[in-house]
Amino acid sequence: ASGGIWKSYNSGSNWQPVTTNTAVLGVTSIIINPSDTMVLYAGTGEMYRLDSTSGTANPNNTGFNVWKTRGTYGVGVLKSTDGGYNWSQVLTKSMSNMFCIQRLRFDPTDPNIVYACATDGLYRTTDAGANWTKILNLAFVWDVVVNAKNTNQIVATVGNLQNTVKGVFRSTNGGTSWSQITSGLPASFRGFIRLDNVPTVGNRDTIVASIGVDETGSPNELYRSTNFGSSWTALTGSTHGSYQFWSAHTVAINPSNTNSILYAGVS
Repeated sequence: ASGGIWKSYNSGSNWQPVTTNTAVLGVTSIIINPSDTMVLYAGTGEMYRLDSTSGTANPNNTGFNVWKTRGTYGVGVLKSTDGGYNWSQVLTKSMSNMFCIQRLRFDPTDPNIVYACATDGLYRTTDAGANWTKILNLAFVWDVVVNAKNTNQIVATVGNLQNTVKGVFRSTNGGTSWSQITSGLPASFRGFIRLDNVPTVGNRDTIVASIGVDETGSPNELYRSTNFGSSWTALTGSTHGSYQFWSAHTVAINPSNTNSILYAGVS
C-alpha cells in the first residue's frame, strides 16, 4: 500500500527496498517476463474509486472510498530490463493526473504485449512498453484476462463502490469493441471484480471471478465461466468478501490442478 517495491535475494528470508528514482509509494502490480526474467513491469498508485478527475476535482470528498484517506496516486507504469536495478517510466503519468494502475498482465502468447488496468481505462502496448493505446474507455478498470486460444477474446472488469458503470466487459475483436456481460452475474454488487484464468493447462476457456459482495443477498461471491466470459454461474457458498470488499479479496486457480481454487478475503 505504501512501501514501494522490495526484493529478496535469499528466497524471502530477508528483504531490501528497491530504488526506482520515482515518487512511488503504492505499487499494485509487478509482472516478470516469462521469456526474459530480467524484464519487469510495475504498476503504480492505489485508488478504489474515481471520485475526482484533474478536470473536475472534488477536494471535499473524503472517506473510505476515496483516495485521500486510502491510497496514493501513481506515476504510471515502470519498466526494468536489468532485474530491477534500474527503472524507467513507460506509461508516463504524474501525481497531478490522479492516475493509478490496478493490474498489469502479459498477453499469454507474446510478452511484448502488456495490458494495464488503469483509473481511466484499459491500456495496451504491443512493443514492450514503448507505446500505449487505450482500448477500453471506462472509469476504473480492475482486471483483464486474454484467451490464449484466441487472443481476440479479452475480458475486463470495471468499477468499484459507487462508480456508475460496474461489471464484466468482453471483446471478441481484440479490443476494438466491447459489450457488457450480465448472463449469470448478480444485478448489483459492491466492490471490484478480480479475475483468474490459467492459459497453459486444463480448460483454458475457464475464468473465475471474485465479485466483492452481492447486494441481492446471495451468499455467492465467486462466479465461473467456461466459455471465456460469455456466461457465468455462481459457485455455491462462496462467501469470503464480507469486509473491505472494496480493496481486499482475490481468487486464484491452481495451475497444477485447475479443479482447485484458492480465494481470500476479510471475514
